[in-house]
Parts: sequence; structure tokens; C-alpha cells
Amino acid sequence: MTLLALVLLVACLSAAPTSEPVTLTPGEHRLTIEGQERRYLVHVPAAFAPEAPPLAVLVLHGGGGSAGQMTRTGLEEFGDRYGFAVVYPEGVPQPLAPQNHNWNAGNCDGIIGISCGGPAFERGIDDVAYFRALLAELRAAGIRRVFVAGISNGGMMAHRVGCALADEIDGIAAIEGALALPSAEGDSVVLCQPGRPLDVLIIHATNDENIPYDGGSGRCSTPGRVYPSVDYAVSEWRRFNSCAATETEVYRSGIATCVEWSCEAGTAVRLCRIDPPADSEIGGHSWPGSDRTCKSGCPCTPARDLDASAMIADFARRSR
Repeated sequence: MTLLALVLLVACLSAAPTSEPVTLTPGEHRLTIEGQERRYLVHVPAAFAPEAPPLAVLVLHGGGGSAGQMTRTGLEEFGDRYGFAVVYPEGVPQPLAPQNHNWNAGNCDGIIGISCGGPAFERGIDDVAYFRALLAELRAAGIRRVFVAGISNGGMMAHRVGCALADEIDGIAAIEGALALPSAEGDSVVLCQPGRPLDVLIIHATNDENIPYDGGSGRCSTPGRVYPSVDYAVSEWRRFNSCAATETEVYRSGIATCVEWSCEAGTAVRLCRIDPPADSEIGGHSWPGSDRTCKSGCPCTPARDLDASAMIADFARRSR
């Protein structure tokens, strides 16, 4: 080999992208927070996306759900296709129904004065501490980027994680979930104070009777709970992110429309509105694009005009 060829070979090797080993393992994992054992499930792709920091998309169940329930969202298919892990955290079990789990996503007292908290809130569970510990485990396993998505109570918790741990994640997606902060908790008020701009995706149906689009209480809401509106969440995240005033339509199909605002640090706030006709069972309190069968008596048949999992995958991959 000539001296010139040797120099070129060294230069090429020096320029080649390097990747840190990822030791994240699939299956069930457990950690202990405040003396209580908590679990999460992990799906790992055959290979992480080359030339990109390893990404994990966290998927949060709704109130009364479980980690296993969320494996049916279809996000694993996108994780395998695009090379990111999918992680399913789990809330605390309800005392009288341990198969059902909830998140302490806040109480809404700072907004409305009426509780929208649930069992985990009432027990004072520190779910921010749980996510801080979970993120530390993911980082120790080689994950460098995290996107947090959830539905209903899980969507509310995604908002809270974004508010409290913005320095440790890259973006959030809330499906049919309100921003439940400020929250009156004990002798203090918990505010939404993100440490940096985040990518924020909000997907909500206008006929959701569980967590109404316009706020308040719907005919399918838990008695006594009143929620902030979607417009409140959008305006707060636009304010936190110092977004531009002009919105741009980025998606339209049938009853689904998405608009987006460009924000600081290359981030964006996107609102996807599912707007079914009056008295429709389509949309409501559901994960758009999923094949879930709805039998609740409330609007909750998933809309087919938007695939929430596909949009979350795209949004997460573009985040820093």
C-alpha cells in the first residue's frame, strides 16, 4: 500500500460515523421508586437507525390501562422499520383493582378549581420521579433521544413529563389528554416550567365525551372531573416554545386536519383535530388509526383518516 493510500484510508476511518453500543434488552424491566416496585416493557428493533443517536419512543396507557395494553398501538412496526425502541411504562395499580393503573398527571386546580386528578393523584404518587429514574436507565443502556406519547390520562402524563423533564427528552405527543397544570398538590402549586423548547404533538377529537375538546365535563367524564381545553394546551406550549404566530396546514384527510407552528430551537407545535359529523361514533376518546373495537357507549371508534402511530413515529424521528 502506498503512503497516499494509507493516508486516505486513515482519513476515511476517522470520518466514519461512530455509534455507542446499545445494551437495552427487550422484555419486562422493573425499578423501585419510593419503596414501590414499578415496571416497564421494552421492544427493541433488530438494528437502531444508523448515523443517528439511538431513539426510544415511550407509550403511556390511559387511566385504568396497562403497559401491555399499549403494545397494540402498532408503534413496534414503525420502530422495526425506522430503527427505534418502543418502551411501555406503567402507572401505579389502583388499590381496589390492581390490574388497572393510573398516572399522577396533575389536578387542574390552578386552572379551573375542580379536580381532574385520579387515584394516583389522590395518593400523591411521584410519577415524575418514576420517569426520571426510567430515563436514567434508558440512558445507561445507550438511548440518547426520547419521545414521550400517551393517550387520555397517559396523554396528560406526557404533558407533565414535558413540563418537568424537558431537559431530558426531545418531544411529547398527547392523544385525547389535557394539560393538567398548574396543579394544586398539598401545600404547593406545581407549574408547567419546561427547561427548553420541545416538539409537541396534540391529537384530539372534537366529539370526545371523556375529555372534551373545549374543556369542561362531558357525558362520559368521570363524575366530578372538569378538564382544561385543547386550546389551552396549544396556547401554553406555543408560549413556552416561543412559536411564530402563523400556522401552517401540514395534513388534511377526510375528518382529520393538522396545523403546525414553527418554534424556537427548530421545534414545532402541531395540533391534529379529528372533526366527525354530529352524532358520529367515529373519533371520540380513541387512538386514531388503531383497530380497537369500541363498546363503551361513548364515541370511541378510531378514525381512519389519520394514523396516530405513524405520525408519532415521524414526529419523534425528526425531533432533535
